[in-house]
Amino acid sequence: MIRGREWTGFEAAALQEAMRHSVREFAALLGVETTTVANWRSGLGTVIPRPRTQAILDTAYQQRTTPEDRERFDQIVGEGEEVWRKRHTTGGTIATAEKPAAGFETAHSNGHNGVYRGLGGSRASRPDDSISRRPPAHGGDPTNRRQTLRAMGIGGVSLAVGRENSVLNAAHESVQFVSATDRWPVDSVILRDASEEVHRLATHYAVDPDLPRNFVQLIALRDQLATAIQRVGRIADLSDLYVLFAATCTLLASVSHDLAEPDAGLMQTRAAGRFAELAGHNSLRAWVHCTRAMITSWWRGPDQVLREVAKAGAVSGISHVRLAGLTARAHAQLGNRPAALAAMDTARRERDRLSTPDSLTDLGPIFDFSMARQHYYDASTFAHLGLWSDVQREAEAVIKTYSPSRMTTWPVTLTLAQIHLAHARLHADGTREALETLQPVLALPADQRIPQVASALGRVRTAVDSGSDSAAERALAEAIDDFVSVTAHPGSRY
Repeated sequence: MIRGREWTGFEAAALQEAMRHSVREFAALLGVETTTVANWRSGLGTVIPRPRTQAILDTAYQQRTTPEDRERFDQIVGEGEEVWRKRHTTGGTIATAEKPAAGFETAHSNGHNGVYRGLGGSRASRPDDSISRRPPAHGGDPTNRRQTLRAMGIGGVSLAVGRENSVLNAAHESVQFVSATDRWPVDSVILRDASEEVHRLATHYAVDPDLPRNFVQLIALRDQLATAIQRVGRIADLSDLYVLFAATCTLLASVSHDLAEPDAGLMQTRAAGRFAELAGHNSLRAWVHCTRAMITSWWRGPDQVLREVAKAGAVSGISHVRLAGLTARAHAQLGNRPAALAAMDTARRERDRLSTPDSLTDLGPIFDFSMARQHYYDASTFAHLGLWSDVQREAEAVIKTYSPSRMTTWPVTLTLAQIHLAHARLHADGTREALETLQPVLALPADQRIPQVASALGRVRTAVDSGSDSAAERALAEAIDDFVSVTAHPGSRY
């Protein structure tokens, strides 16, 4: 926001009049309560808006006024408060607003309160300018009543204030609470643009991950959504904003994971899960659990993966399929072959039950557990079990699905499947065939050499006898070592 002059209630009232807005229209423009505008009009120069509101007024003046508005504003300010007061006073009171009680003082601990200058020049907190728009409480309630009451200081008035002022203040606080429940709708254009941006970034990340650019764009989108959530929104609008915010944080979790920052990724999933819960979006909440388990599978032990899956509880739909796949891989890593095969069977049966696409896919392709990704999960599980013919079959299914000959980019799933295929051919056909299969992977640019790729290659490297006299084995080992030495985002367990 733009900062300029120091505003008083008089200048704020002058801006309202210059822009020819009613109290309600001006409050809606600024994103404040109507009682705040009313108190500017009654207190005039004795009221000093809080810093955030000062910045909002500056922005409104510099970006939303016409030259004619500014000329009227300068004229009103130039005439002074007395002229303004005479023009708007009827029967000793300011029209459309109550006059602030003389010497009004109250003790508020909320640091966001505005400031009121009493008759003696001292400053005291004013509840009129202290109400912030807050996200709704659990379940989409438009007002968190406890926080609102605390913000307004409802809970008692200083005994030092006379009985008359106490009664007036109590009435004023009640009116403020009514105003606090009046939330303005989110512009439909903002919701549409944000939804399209989430889908665009989810698509771009799925097929052509440019991690630094994705990260910056996701942060910008998250901040825009956070601003909308904090300032405006009916219940329905807030639900939509919560879903988009949760989806954005989920994407940030995946990007953080790719950037070798798993702790940051897990923190993003906590935020995503909370907002998915507030939105009542169970499918998205389950998908967040999938993302947590996926990150854990690469950076922690398989035991922790199984704990993350257990935390998800009873889930259905595409998230159930993915969690079953992650469970199978964890059991395979632990050497529990029966449990791994049983989990893969569960994933296949659950997919067969899916009759309609999951609503998650509306957010973008990265929120879908496609058949290609399921084949990759199965290939990974079979690799940990040492079932190399099964690995080759599943990896080839991934490669066939993606048809890389018609693609200009290599998604991560395709890259990892290609590594699994090379690993299977190392065992079935020999070193030269494995090195040949790895050529598309070894040609990846540095910015696509994420930790997961280095880790998967590390397992192939381990299977190669680096002390062998075979030129082919030395060539394969050196090729992998050279690739990993220029990995863009180091930190994998390789």
